[in-house]
Amino acid sequence: MATRINSPHRKALIKRLDPINVTLFVGPHFVTLLGFWTTPLQWKTFILAFVYLCIISTAFIAGYHRLWPHRSFNPTKSLEYTIAFFGSAACIRSSLHYARHHRAHHRYIDSELDPYMPTHNFFWRHCGWFAVKQSNVAEVDVSDVLSNPVVQWQVKWLWPLTIISSFILPVLVAGLGWGDWWGGFFYAGFMRVSYMHHGVAYANSLAHWLGDHHFDDRTSPRDFLLTNILTFGEGYHNFHHQFPMDYRCGIEWWQFDPTKWFLYACYCLGFVTQLSRAPQNEVRKAELSMELKKLRNVQDRIKWASAPEDLPVVDWEKFQEESTTRPLVLIAGFIHDVSSFIDEHPGGRYMLAGNIGKDVTTSFFGGIYNHSNAAHNIMSMLRVGVLKGGVQHVDEIIPPGEQMRIVHTKEIKQTSF
Repeated sequence: MATRINSPHRKALIKRLDPINVTLFVGPHFVTLLGFWTTPLQWKTFILAFVYLCIISTAFIAGYHRLWPHRSFNPTKSLEYTIAFFGSAACIRSSLHYARHHRAHHRYIDSELDPYMPTHNFFWRHCGWFAVKQSNVAEVDVSDVLSNPVVQWQVKWLWPLTIISSFILPVLVAGLGWGDWWGGFFYAGFMRVSYMHHGVAYANSLAHWLGDHHFDDRTSPRDFLLTNILTFGEGYHNFHHQFPMDYRCGIEWWQFDPTKWFLYACYCLGFVTQLSRAPQNEVRKAELSMELKKLRNVQDRIKWASAPEDLPVVDWEKFQEESTTRPLVLIAGFIHDVSSFIDEHPGGRYMLAGNIGKDVTTSFFGGIYNHSNAAHNIMSMLRVGVLKGGVQHVDEIIPPGEQMRIVHTKEIKQTSF
């Protein structure tokens, strides 16, 4: 039976709703729809909305995300006030509010203490968490943010700053520029805010759902090109969660990350005095670890030659006797059954048939022909025994395909450091 609208669970959920956050998220969507219904969208206004979206996104990511929660760069006061002003236009409350939640997100990633709770359903990850009161946000240290005079200024004047930067400014540009007052209000104002909210939300939903783990796969953050575009450069999320102090999200110069380029330009112009970068060695080490892990999974799906200790030990007389009933050859102490390969031998059947029951080690290792890596690998798969007296101690007995196999430390019985 369907749940009644006035069920206790629904009443409890309604009580948990944060009216400010719900208004901030839902309101702009309805106002935008009203704009579509009443006001034609002009190209100039659309361009203004897009350009202003880029400006606000850069300011928000630079300040709300990479500066105050992660301290990834040191700006001059003039730049810090500027990004605080334009960051307010995102309509996502104060930088202090965001920093507290975001540090909790990093500290308690993928747990019930994570305010974004990426292990929940997509809707909750995307915007559900924002709609409810977060009275139980886990404790994190934000004393440095709280004592920041620019943050204090923004918190004190948040709503006037938000109204001016988010609505009055674009309305004045569109109205005074080409007479589109209502277009500036609906599209450069509310439509831009609507998309801005989703752009930020994608970093909590898509970025923890789609993509690859290039640096660590123990937690949900992923790297994904589409997410990176939708979030204006925040989609290399796996890297960010591994190296949150880095001022970049896309570490390669060509990776789309406008905030990275903006901050570097500010550094060149003297508006930023320090840019934090993760040690290149550690970045490459993390990448290599994941590549090795992926290759290990591939390696585990490949069939390899039997180890000497897993093969029966046979003396010379037994080897000779067995060679009369099936085609056996001896190479480097290993006995090989070539019955499945004798007719496929590139040099012809007679090359193997004439050496049945013989030690062809010298011939195989270059005496007659310098066999390829593939030949060594194929021959290793034909091992059926070890000649009594042991395997010859030469490097060549290890097939090329196994000379660089990946071994986990847990598999190493004795290791010296």
